[in-house]
Amino acid sequence: LALVNILNGGAGGNRKHVKSGSTFQIFASAGAQLFMFPTAFNGDYSENNHFRPALSPLLGVGIFYKLSPVSGRFRLGLSTSYGGYHTSQSKSGISTFYESQNFYDTTRYSERTFGSDAFIAVHLFLVGVVNPQQKVQLYLVGGISYSYSLKGNATVYSQYTGVENGAVNGV
Repeated sequence: LALVNILNGGAGGNRKHVKSGSTFQIFASAGAQLFMFPTAFNGDYSENNHFRPALSPLLGVGIFYKLSPVSGRFRLGLSTSYGGYHTSQSKSGISTFYESQNFYDTTRYSERTFGSDAFIAVHLFLVGVVNPQQKVQLYLVGGISYSYSLKGNATVYSQYTGVENGAVNGV
């Protein structure tokens, strides 16, 4: 019986073996990002345009560094992700220009404005794991991100058709 206790780790009193796991952990992420467009802009004919918010898929990869390797409770993370948006709107109406009774025009228009962009983002964050011993873990995350536009400056494009009615150009 003494040999069985030694083979089972019973010799030398009670020992507790704690498995520390790897210090680095690679992960993949998927989610969504909501792009908001609060600034108004004018089209070729239309005025005071606003794009609706655009929801974009977000895909990324990253690495965790366990700051507390035994408990796994705190981690430092660095990741990169890719996302983008495409949004558009259409308006139609009548645009008028009047300087005098001899210099004016009225245009019936239909205008579609649209914009898109794609981003690569880098994220640095601190993670607190609420329940590190569970299979499904609850995280509290805080950090900073920097997004880089792949298209340079975001641009709004306009496609329009117009029909002039009653144009007068003269003295």
